[in-house]
Amino acid sequence: MNQAASSTINRIAELENASGRDRIREHDGKPTSEPPIVHKNEAKSSTSCSQIVPHTSPSALHLLKSAVQRVQQEEILAAEALPTPFIGVLRFGPGKAVPRKRISPSGKRPRHTNDRSFSEAWMLELLDKVDPEAINPLVAFAAALKDIPDEEKTGYYNTLREAPDLIACESNPLIFLKFHSDNVEAAAQRFALFWQERYRIFGERAYLPMDSTGNGAMSRQDLIVYNSQYLFVLPRDDAEESVVCYTPSLVDVDCKERMRCVFYTFFQVFKNPMSSKTGFTAITVFDKIGMERAYGRKHPADLLRDAFPMRMKKIHAVLLLDSEHVTYFKQRSEPLFIQLYSCPLNTHFEGTKEEIASSLVSSGFRSATLPESVGGMLRYCDVEEAFTKQRQKETVEEIERMKMRKRLSATASDISEAAYDLSATEADITRSDSDDSASRWKMRRRRQLNNEASKRKRRKIKQHEHDLEKQCAALREQNARLKSGNYQLQRLLIQAQEIVTVYEERILHPNRAIQNTNQLNSMISNENHQVVVQPSTTALSTPVPVTRLADAIGQPSGFSAHFLLSPEDPFKSNAVSLADVRLLPGGLYERPIQSDTIGQSETKMPDCERKARVP
Repeated sequence: MNQAASSTINRIAELENASGRDRIREHDGKPTSEPPIVHKNEAKSSTSCSQIVPHTSPSALHLLKSAVQRVQQEEILAAEALPTPFIGVLRFGPGKAVPRKRISPSGKRPRHTNDRSFSEAWMLELLDKVDPEAINPLVAFAAALKDIPDEEKTGYYNTLREAPDLIACESNPLIFLKFHSDNVEAAAQRFALFWQERYRIFGERAYLPMDSTGNGAMSRQDLIVYNSQYLFVLPRDDAEESVVCYTPSLVDVDCKERMRCVFYTFFQVFKNPMSSKTGFTAITVFDKIGMERAYGRKHPADLLRDAFPMRMKKIHAVLLLDSEHVTYFKQRSEPLFIQLYSCPLNTHFEGTKEEIASSLVSSGFRSATLPESVGGMLRYCDVEEAFTKQRQKETVEEIERMKMRKRLSATASDISEAAYDLSATEADITRSDSDDSASRWKMRRRRQLNNEASKRKRRKIKQHEHDLEKQCAALREQNARLKSGNYQLQRLLIQAQEIVTVYEERILHPNRAIQNTNQLNSMISNENHQVVVQPSTTALSTPVPVTRLADAIGQPSGFSAHFLLSPEDPFKSNAVSLADVRLLPGGLYERPIQSDTIGQSETKMPDCERKARVP
C-alpha cells in the first residue's frame, strides 16, 4: 500500500470522527457553530484535511472511502500477479511495488536539481526485503557514490532519470559490495563505471532492459550478429559455473555490434550468482590462420576488469591449426592472454577433435555442453533452440513488466485524482452515484493505458524506420561498389576477347587472312622472311609469331603495323615472300633496302620509307 493511499484513508477516518462529534453535539441541543474541542495533533491534522476537503457530507466520505479501497485492492492484485523476480542474492517480494517513476499529487513528475544527493536513496526505497545487516553498507555505498565526480557517473544519472527500476534489477549494489568485500569506495567506482560503459556502448538504448527480445538494449541488428554464435554462454545447471565459448572466425568484421554482443554475454554471466563468487571459464576456438591475433583486443578485457563484478577463472584455448601456427600462438599470444585476463591458460591442440573433447572433459566440462566444433555433442540448432526459449521467456517477462508499470502509473494517477476530487463540492458528489464514478474511473484508466501503448508503438516504429534507413544506406553503398567492380570486369572481358580473337585468327588458323594480299606480295616478291606480330596495346607483352605476312593485313581495327624487310634470306628458298612485321602505334610500316646474299647487285626501292595503315 503506498503512502498516498494511506494518508488519504487516515484523513477520511479523521473526517468521519469529526462529523460524528458534530452530530452528537447537534443531537444534545448545542449550537452547531460551536467549534469542536480537539487536541493539538488533531487540530493540525484536521487543518490539513480542511484544506483538501472543505465541506464534505458523511455519504460523500463513504463513497470516497470505497473508491480508495477499490484502488488499493487493484494495486495489491496487480502486485501479486507479477512473478517474483530474482535479482542477484535478493528477492523482490509481491508486497511493495517498484514504480518506474514517481508522480506527485499534482500529477507532475519531480525534476532533478543541481544537488543530486537525494537521488542516491533509491536503493533503500526500491529494495523490498533487505537484510538488516546490509542497510549500513548500502548507506555507505550511497555516500561513496555521491563523492564520485558527476562527469564520471553521467550514465548512472541518465538511467536514474529515464529508468530507475533498471538500476536495482540489472545492477544490484549488494553484488558489487560483496565482490569488493564491503569496500564501498571500490564498489561505488565499479558501479558507476558499469553504467558509464553501458551508456558508451549502447547509447540511448542503454536505458532499456538487457534482453534478447529486440526491443531492449540489444537491437535486432545486434541480435543477428549474436545469433552467429561466435560468442555465447554454454548451457549449464543452476549450481554450475558459467562457461563462455568464443569462436572469432565466425565474425570477420570488427564493429559496434560485436562489442555490444560482448557486453550482453558478460551480462548473462553476471546474472549467475556463482560468477561473482568463483568466476567463470572461457573456451576459445581458433580454426583459421591469423585468428589467434583477433582475441588480443583489449576492450573486452578492460570491460571485464573495470566494470563487471566478476573475474575470468581460466581460459581453454582449442587450436585447430598446423604446428607452425600453434608454435606462434604459444610464443606470442599465450603471454598476452595471461597479461590481459590475469588467469591461467590451457592449450588443447594434439590429436583429433574427439581427443580434444576428451581432454576438455577431463578438465571438468561435460561432453553434452561442448560444441561440435571442438568434438562435443552440442549442435548449432540446440543453441538456437535454447536462445529461442530464452527470448520467449524474456518476452513474457517484458509484457508482465509493462503491464505492471501501466497499472502502477494508472493507480498513482487515480489516487492523485481521488485526492483532488475530495475538494469538490457536496452537491457535485451527491449527484454522482457509485456506478457512474466507477465507469469514469475505468474510462480514465483505459485512456491512460492507451496513451502509454501508443507512445511505445510510436517509439518502436521510429526505431524500426531508423534501422531500415541504415540498412538502405549500406545496401546503396554496396550496390555502388558492385557497379564499379562490374565496370572493371567488363573492360577486362573486352580485352580478353580481343586477345582470344587475335590468337585464334592468327595462330590457330593462319590461312584465313591470305586473301587480298597480291599487292603486298608483289612488293616483297621472291623473299622468305620471318613474320612477327606485336599488338600496339599492352595486352600482349611478347611478340606472337605467324607464318605469313598476309596475316597482318587481317588485323582488327585499331592495330597498326611496322614492316621491316630483312636484308638477307637465311633460308635460301623461293617460297612465298614474308617479312618481319611489328605492329606499332601510328599505322606505319618501313621497307628498307634489300640486298642479295649470293653476290648479286643490290636492289634499292625508289622510296626508303612507305606508309600504310592496316585495315
